[in-house]
This record gives sequence, structure tokens and C-alpha cells, in this order.
Amino acid sequence: MEHVNVQGKLPAENPSVEESENIGTKRLNFPGLDGLRAVAVLLVVVAHGSVRLWPREAVIRAGWVGVQIFFVLSGFLITYLLLAEKQRTGKISLRDFYIRRGLRIWPLYYAMLLLYAFVLPRFDSTAFSNVFVSVDTAEWPVYRDALWPHFVFLQNYLTSAAEVRLGLGVYWSLAVEEHFYLAWPMVVILFPRRALPWLLGLTIVGSSLLFTLTNLGIVTAVSRSSETTHNNLFAIAAGCLIGYVWVFHGSRITGFSSGLLRFAGWIAWLAIALVFVDGVSGLERNLIPGPGVVARLLVVAAAVALIVQVIARPDGGRETLLGHDYAVHIGRVSFGIYLTHPLVLGFFARSGRLWSSSLLGATAAMLVFAWLSIVVADVMYRRFEAPILKVKKRFQRF
Repeated sequence: MEHVNVQGKLPAENPSVEESENIGTKRLNFPGLDGLRAVAVLLVVVAHGSVRLWPREAVIRAGWVGVQIFFVLSGFLITYLLLAEKQRTGKISLRDFYIRRGLRIWPLYYAMLLLYAFVLPRFDSTAFSNVFVSVDTAEWPVYRDALWPHFVFLQNYLTSAAEVRLGLGVYWSLAVEEHFYLAWPMVVILFPRRALPWLLGLTIVGSSLLFTLTNLGIVTAVSRSSETTHNNLFAIAAGCLIGYVWVFHGSRITGFSSGLLRFAGWIAWLAIALVFVDGVSGLERNLIPGPGVVARLLVVAAAVALIVQVIARPDGGRETLLGHDYAVHIGRVSFGIYLTHPLVLGFFARSGRLWSSSLLGATAAMLVFAWLSIVVADVMYRRFEAPILKVKKRFQRF
């Protein structure tokens, strides 16, 4: 059994450049990170699109790379904001932090969850390529019972992807993010500053070791072992470690040679590309199940952490494609893309398959699907998310 998520379900929500907060006299502005977020969500869109639009032998099994990118970004930005707030004001307001996170995630998340739970099942699921389950089918009782863990963010422990289909199957990483948001601010408050790097290092080692033992069958696995929080903490912890370094040692990083850092960044991108090609080609199946799977995850997490180091520099994002307005915008609406793209795919898959008999047709179908996903997310962002984000700004500490 392959424990890495075959369909590369994504993420989850991450803090955006747009929601950055003032730190001292400066304002957080990492345009390249939104571009990197765009890369992550498009990897997931392509992975899922390949499952429904392309022949079975052409399915891309590397969408999980996007998941790791999101986790590293989340760890970096949340840690940066928390530690910078503590430095700037002398304390961290848990109330304001949780309100900000809740306003960023919960409105759209619960709106979509209610749609999947009470509205969509009243329609014929076959018209949406079975990305959900209709009430008049034999599978409905199982689907119905699997809904409630999503309301309390326990879906990555108490459900299986098969029970909830593709539509809700991608929501597992939101549970990972919520668990991180709940625990990490209290750790930052309770532990002395100098202990944090050691805790993060132990978390990276412990989480990756636990994932390896689970894949080898030595540790008992739950139904979604590759999607549980404890087996994904190493990527988030890698991002947290980079955030810590930026707050307390940022001047050393910016003092490094730009050329040297860019070269390191290209090496990191090459490593990610090789892992992605490995998934596309199916060579990943030849890896030793436990260490091989975790090794690929660790390579991606480390590579993304290095890329974040590069593009978080003042000159590291705007000079690349990651800083382009289109990339930044896709990254800004990536949360909506993540939540809605399975439904867009389900609606589009039937007509898209008609194009997919040739390479050109399959490519065109994928491009149209990706474009539709972006358009739907853009509308939701402007009409639904943006007004709520204005309320969220009232709870920014500085």
C-alpha cells in the first residue's frame, strides 16, 4: 500500500502576503511566497485533474509536493508573525491570533462543508463525477457518518478518503493546519526562545521517524496514516525553524551573497522537480516503502525551506516569476481554489473527457479546468472572503 497521498490532496489555507502585519516600522511583504503558494495549489489542481481527465497510465502521483509546500509556508509565516509580535509588543495575544485564524479559515470552510453535507447530496452525484455521495445511494450512510469529524477538524484521524470521495477528501490538511494553529502559539509563549530550535529539530526527527515506522508497519496506522497531523509535523516544523531564523538572524541571511543564495535556490527547485518527475513516472513505487516515502517528503520540505530563505529576502521575490502579479494573485486566492476545485472538476470532467483522446486535447482540458478553478476562486474571494478579511484586520496587533 502506498502511504503517500496518491492524489496529492492539498492544503490547506496559509497566511497571505495581503494579510501581512506591520512589524516595527516595516511591513511584511513577501510577494514571492504568494507565488510559491500558487505553484503549490496548481500542482494539486494538475494532480487531481489528471485523475479525472487523463488516461490511468498518465495520472500524476506527485500532487503531495504541493501539500509539503503549503505546510512549510504555513510554519514559516505563522512563526514569523508570532515571534515578531512578541518582540514588538512583549507578548502574544492568543485571543487576537485565534480570531484572525478563525476569520481566515472558518467562513469559507464551513460554507463549503454545509454545501457538501446538506445541499449537494440532494443532487445526482453522477452529474458531478461522483465527487460526493447522493442521499439515494447505498453509500450515503457511510458518507453521512463521515461528515461530522469535518466539523471539528478530526477528519484526518476518523475518516478515510474513500468514505468522503474527492470533494471532502482534500480537506484533511485543513485539520493538520488547525491542530498546528491551536498548539504552536502556546508553545511559543510557554517555552523560552532558545529552546524553540531544539524543540523544532526534535519534532522534525521524531515526526519523520514516526512516519517511517508507520509506513513499515511497525507502528499501527490509522485509516489515513499519511494524512495524520503527527506524521506531517516535520514539514511544518521546517517552516517554523526558518521563521525563527528570519526573526532572530535575518540580518545574517540578507548579508549572504545574492548569487550564492539564488544558486542554492535553483538546486532546491531541481530537487523538487526530480521528486515530481519521480511521481509522474511511477518510479516512486520502486522505493523502499518506509524510508523511501519519507525521504522524498523530507527532500521536498528541506528544498522548500531553502527556497523560502531565498525569496523572503527583499530582492528575492519580485525579480522572479514567483513575484509576477498573476502568480501573486493565484496564491492569494489559493485557499478558495483548494476548497472548490474538486467540485469544479466534477462538473467539468464529463465534457473534458471528450477532449482527452489526444495529447493536445488532454492538455487543453487540463488548462480549461485550471482556469475555471481560478475563476471560481477569484469570484468567491472578491464576493465572500475579502469582506471578512476586512473584519479580520481589526484584530491585528500592529
